[in-house]
Amino acid sequence: MHMNDAARIDALRQEMAQAGLDALVVTRTGGIAYLAGVLVPWRTAIVVTPDADPELITVRNDVFRVLDQTWIQSHRTWEMDNPDGFAQVVVDALKAKGLERGRIGVDLVTAAHPGALSASEYLVWKDGLPDAELVNGIAVLDRIMIIKDHSEIEALRRAAEMADLGMEAAFDAIAPGVTDLHVAGVAEAAMRSAGSEFVWSVTGTEVGSGYRQRYEAGFTVAASDKRIQRGDIVTVDVHPMYRCYLGDLALNAVVGEPTPEQLRLEAAWKAVADSIFAELRPGAVISDISRIAREVSESDEYGRHTIPFFGHGLGTDARIPPIISEANDAKLEKDMVFEVLVQTTVPHIGGLRLETAVHITDDGFEHLNKCPVELRVLDAEKPLKF
Repeated sequence: MHMNDAARIDALRQEMAQAGLDALVVTRTGGIAYLAGVLVPWRTAIVVTPDADPELITVRNDVFRVLDQTWIQSHRTWEMDNPDGFAQVVVDALKAKGLERGRIGVDLVTAAHPGALSASEYLVWKDGLPDAELVNGIAVLDRIMIIKDHSEIEALRRAAEMADLGMEAAFDAIAPGVTDLHVAGVAEAAMRSAGSEFVWSVTGTEVGSGYRQRYEAGFTVAASDKRIQRGDIVTVDVHPMYRCYLGDLALNAVVGEPTPEQLRLEAAWKAVADSIFAELRPGAVISDISRIAREVSESDEYGRHTIPFFGHGLGTDARIPPIISEANDAKLEKDMVFEVLVQTTVPHIGGLRLETAVHITDDGFEHLNKCPVELRVLDAEKPLKF
């Protein structure tokens, strides 16, 4: 598989021209991965201008590993013993390109986005480039990341396959007396064995059982040493990575026969998910999809506990468009890939979480994840596997 690096830079330069940018400085981890084709955990930037080769700036201790894996060869480094030096090296790079008075796009976004520009870095840039105009350039890169080419879809397909393997391994490990941490470890081992490069979520592999997965309005939780019991619902949320492209799958299992209340919860949760799947096609308005999902949720006593946020983008980043909410009037387009998310939590009964990757096709969509959207019923008497 080969990512078309030159085409990405060309597309990015076109977006920069439309936004009136003389340069774009990308610091988001997902943006670095998208442009450079390599996972870089240390503080890193890529400087893109209309004509010069893109320049990568990273810590000296990691630069040769990065250069071995990326197509970008123009580079500068900062020193580990001077953490503030990163921002200054970026200033030096921009000055060397004659951009003291340029209009420069930067990653001004919330701290929830890994690699977002920090306040201290912004101040160094403003002080070092007093005559430059620093503007939010986050949407410039997002616009070319939102539509996936064939190689990206294939990478996302592989990541989804790894997520499926991790989920099945987790479900196979769940039994009374087993800890959430053990289940998480089994899932991670299965995904790593299949080629997963990294657990990308800030919470890692999430496993919550019993009371730990039904906190009011809560999402899945980081795994703990709580032991699973008969009757528990267990939520598993896995986050593999393949060639910098992300997988994200969340599903649920119940240990032993589900109660009538748990089955009612599943029916309400699945009805919301099915209402979303029924609307996925090119041209569908995202706000309409989200409104329909909310109305379906509100029609049921348990569904009213559904969080009215129904998905997010997926690629080398999971904090990218499309955001599936009623505030988004954009339309779905062919070759968008994103997560459908449904979280319904009823205190004292249980929580059910769905995250699954979908690809918008010519006339509908395909599930990249193949695990069924259901509450998996597990044998409560099976022997433990260690």
